[in-house]
Amino acid sequence: MKISKNISSLLQEFFTEYLINQRQASQHTIASYRDTFCLLFRYAKQRYKKLPVALVLSELNATFISEFLNHLEKDRGVSARTRNQRLAAIRSFFRYISLYVPEEIALIQQVLAIPNKRCLKDVITQLEPGLFKKVTGLTMKDFELLVSLGLFNSALMNDAVYKFKRYEDASLSYTGIDRHESEEVGLYDTVLSATDYQATFVNEGTG
Repeated sequence: MKISKNISSLLQEFFTEYLINQRQASQHTIASYRDTFCLLFRYAKQRYKKLPVALVLSELNATFISEFLNHLEKDRGVSARTRNQRLAAIRSFFRYISLYVPEEIALIQQVLAIPNKRCLKDVITQLEPGLFKKVTGLTMKDFELLVSLGLFNSALMNDAVYKFKRYEDASLSYTGIDRHESEEVGLYDTVLSATDYQATFVNEGTG
């Protein structure tokens, strides 16, 4: 199959050939991926002053994608979890096209290397569900039910995790250890940049 490096052609093949025909993705998945690229193209229009049909693959590089993800969090106020979902859709697209535009493999690898942001909720539901059950006796189904009932209030949980990390960091600072130097800090369902975390920590300490 010959595919042009024009973004509109690549994306059409991704949705029709891959998501619908090969993966037989659900309508929910297709809608979520479509929304991701709608947001991406709106951001690209602001950045490049171009419509999607005029974009080329080299313009969707890792720097641009990272800036787009930051835009979602800072300007649109999405959670780390939603940011990761948008990144998952973008990664799926880049994995697919790597089979057809091998000459762009360096660009594709850089995009695929963009990391997820991890928060406590991600650790519970994605990384260590077995450990969560061992410690609490709760399954993921139990956890999701409690979340739906509002037991794990996001604002209160983020505050609690932040305060625990603040206490932990204050203790470690006596030994000269900075656990969050130049890294992001995961709370319950959101992630703070190291800069924002340190600024909040310092401001509270001097308030």
